[in-house]
Parts: sequence; structure tokens; C-alpha cells
Amino acid sequence: RGKYRTELFKGNNRFWWGGRLVTGPDWKASLITFFAIIVPLGLFYGIAIPWLAANWTPGAYIVTGVTVALGAVAIPCFLLAATSDPGIIPRANEHPPEIAEDPGCPRERKLLVNGLPIRNRYCETCRLWRPPRASHCSVCNNCVERFDHHCPYLGNCVGRRNYRYFFLFVSSTAVLTIMAMAIIVLHFVLKTQEFAADPNNDDFPIVATLKDGPTAVLVLVFIYVFLVFAFTGGLTGFHLYLMSVNSTTAEKVKKTWKESKNPFPERGFASCRSLVCAHKTRSKMKQGYDGPPTDFDMTSVTVDTAR
Repeated sequence: RGKYRTELFKGNNRFWWGGRLVTGPDWKASLITFFAIIVPLGLFYGIAIPWLAANWTPGAYIVTGVTVALGAVAIPCFLLAATSDPGIIPRANEHPPEIAEDPGCPRERKLLVNGLPIRNRYCETCRLWRPPRASHCSVCNNCVERFDHHCPYLGNCVGRRNYRYFFLFVSSTAVLTIMAMAIIVLHFVLKTQEFAADPNNDDFPIVATLKDGPTAVLVLVFIYVFLVFAFTGGLTGFHLYLMSVNSTTAEKVKKTWKESKNPFPERGFASCRSLVCAHKTRSKMKQGYDGPPTDFDMTSVTVDTAR
């Protein structure tokens, strides 16, 4: 709720609806993704569901209810992930004393988190020591808390504040595509059987089915939905794994926890619950916020001065 303090944003973000929504600079990609969801979904609901309702009762009503519920999760979560602050850390107005007084000061140090050492880097652009797990997005030009990745399909970063929306969007879309493919296959099989039993049909049953306009459209939808499932299904499995080991895409790509042990103890269900079900933290860029610039309690870590 509330408006973003647009004067604090020095990066490449775009603002909408009087500063109530924020996206990345590649926001047009999210429009393409949105219509890539809506159009095939509309064709599926417009062709397959009415046919199912006429030929399979009451199962059709159950399937309709489930698919509509999945769509009601996927679309809002997509919009929330694409238009909310992922966890941008406000830039400092000046360098901290140790950097300002000694320009040659090392821009990397060791922190002890839960007794384990991790590498901590200074961001010259944002003029701050990044909190653990934060990273600077080269596309949005901001440091983001618990940075996962910049998603080109959302046109926004995925970080601490919108990760749950991203995961729910991807996982609900994967389940929805499975149901859609099953219903389209059922439609195709029963339609083929219908043509096979029709004495006035002179074509092979499968050929007659493919010549049927609505069924031909659903075949194209099936091919598209299969490709979407291959992508979202893979992402769902990958992020379930990441959540179970309490890691991020950025940390996995950089092999962060191969250099040192992951100091964050949550694993398995506890880690998944903390990422998907925990209370969403307040944006540090909203009007009226006067708290610390990061959710991570920097007083809980110790700078390792050993060389």
C-alpha cells in the first residue's frame, strides 16, 4: 500500500499509477508474457470447457473449478511479481567513513554469520556494504535483498519481497498446463471416437478430427501449452530444490556455497515455509518508511578482521 518515494530511486526502474507500481526498465516484456498467458487460456476456457460441460457431468464442473482457481492464482501472482518492489535497498547519499577516508580501502571483507565466514562486497554504485545475500542487478541498476535473478519474462527482479509471487505464479502455471493438456487430449480422443462412429464421415477419424475447426485450434494450444509446461515445470522443480537447500539462483550460478558453507540454517520444509508463507517485509522505498535500509540485521554479524 502507499506510493513509492520515486526520488529515492536512482536506478532504471519505471513507475506507474502515480508511483504505486514499480517495474524494471524492460517492462514491455511483462506485457508480452501477460498476453502469452491470457490468449491461450481464453481459447482453452472458450473451447474445451464448454465442450467438457456438455459431455462430462459433473466432472466438468470440478475440472472447471480447479482450473479457474489455478488461473486465479497464476495471473494475480504474475502481476504482483512484475509490479512490486523486489527488495530494493535505498542508495546512500555518501560513502561510509572507512571508504571516504581511505579510497584505497579494500572493497571486500569477511563477515561471520552464525559463526561461519562469508564474503561481503562493497557496492560503489549504491555506496553501501551489501547485506548478506544481496546483489546488484545490472539491468535495474539497484542492490536487491536476497537477490535471486532478474526475470526477463516479468521485466523485474526477483528478490526477498516478490519471490513468493514468482514461485506461486510458476508452480500454479505448471499445474494448470498439466490439467489443460489432459483435457485437450480427452477432447481429441472423444472427438475422434465420435467421427469414427459417424456413418456419414468419409475421412479417417483422426483426419476428420483435425479438420474440425475448434479441435484444430486446441491442438495448436496443446503444443504451446506443452512448451510452457516444459519451462514452468522445470522452473518449479528447480526452485523447490533451491528453497529446500536455502539457496538462490544467483548463489547457485556463482557457486557461492562451494567456497564456504551456507550459514543460514533453515532447510527443507522450514526453508520453503519461510520463503512462501512468512510475513512480507515492508518496502524500504515507500512513503512513510523510516526504518533501517535493509531487513538483514547487520548488528548480528561480525566483521572478520583476520587476514
